[in-house]
Amino acid sequence: MKKSLFLPGQGEATRFAALMVISFILMFMDLRLPFMATVRGYLATAVYPLQRAVDFPGRLISDTSSSYQSRGKLQSENQNLYTENQQLRRQLLKYEALVAENSRLLQLLQSSPQADRDIVVGRLLGIDMTPYQQKVTIDRGSRNGIKVGTPFGDGNGMMGQVTRVYYYHSEGLLLSDPTHATPVRVLRNGIRSVAIGTGYTDKLNLLYLPANSDVVVGDMLVTSGLGQRFPADYPVAKVTAVDQSGEEIFATVNAMPLANLDKSTEVLLFVETESKRNPETEIAPTEIVDPATMAPENATVTSTVEISQSVNPENGVSE
Repeated sequence: MKKSLFLPGQGEATRFAALMVISFILMFMDLRLPFMATVRGYLATAVYPLQRAVDFPGRLISDTSSSYQSRGKLQSENQNLYTENQQLRRQLLKYEALVAENSRLLQLLQSSPQADRDIVVGRLLGIDMTPYQQKVTIDRGSRNGIKVGTPFGDGNGMMGQVTRVYYYHSEGLLLSDPTHATPVRVLRNGIRSVAIGTGYTDKLNLLYLPANSDVVVGDMLVTSGLGQRFPADYPVAKVTAVDQSGEEIFATVNAMPLANLDKSTEVLLFVETESKRNPETEIAPTEIVDPATMAPENATVTSTVEISQSVNPENGVSE
């Protein structure tokens, strides 16, 4: 049988008064008697596990909620920072070209500037890298405004152009593909040429450069904008070797792409809206099978890009 602290029949007022007296006595003892600090410490230590057990469910819910909120916030901030970083790197790509261009502004008063393009950030889904074929698959398609011929690059320079477009993804041809040609110019002096892929990600060949051309090792190559396929003045490659010896009409010039063709996983697609496209002056994607047989000896070259007569209408790639 349990023994009650109060006798049967006592009222609520009596119990309340007794508890108040006991409380005052304990507070007085805690204030005046030194040993009560030790007692209070033992009691707090004994009660602490119970406090933790009672607080655990609420703390678990709070920590879990904060963790999910923090994760979502960090992911959102990371995506925003990544997009902003890509936009800033894109602007920096054109800085060197603009500096060189300013020195020739008086000679280019009648030329109109290249219209800017919208940027779509994509990720590589697949890579097909062989000496005979250099292609990638990108996770952006027609639903994102991608079209055949849309150029793409990374934070260092141009990488290639889209050759096939599907609803959810697209396929692109890299600059290093042996059938790909890119109209370029030397940033230092404006000499134009065509950069041909060799099947190797670290080497491009330059065509149509006379043996006496002012091209030296270290020269920066940027897109010329001819053909309206690639936007003008974006970095493409850097000259690594120049051979102007012998009796050949054209110099042998090699260059190394600035883009990480075999390492980049994210790409920037330069999407041109319909209002900016001019189909009448646009040149189809330029692919060259055999550079040695591109132009007969008596042919007149009217641009830096040679177009094959047999073109697949589906992707604009020469057969």
